[in-house]
Amino acid sequence: MTDAHSDHAISDAGAESYIGHGVLVGSIVGVLVSFIGSGVGMLIAGVEPGGAAGFGLFVAFWGGLGFGSMMGGVSGFIRAMAAAGEHHL
Repeated sequence: MTDAHSDHAISDAGAESYIGHGVLVGSIVGVLVSFIGSGVGMLIAGVEPGGAAGFGLFVAFWGGLGFGSMMGGVSGFIRAMAAAGEHHL
């Protein structure tokens, strides 16, 4: 037996898949870019490698993880809306 609610639940599960994938990929990219960018920037500024790596890890965790997951989630949401045919964002 199918009804409108079961079809809606299937489309919501698909949207969650897009958003979850976007958050995962965005988090990974955000962490890597912020770690490499801030770590290399500190090395260029003359900081010793251990300090540069520590600073890179700090920025990657507190900045890259949050920013990357937010941007990835938004891109996944937009992709899910486009796949559902909703273009009124």
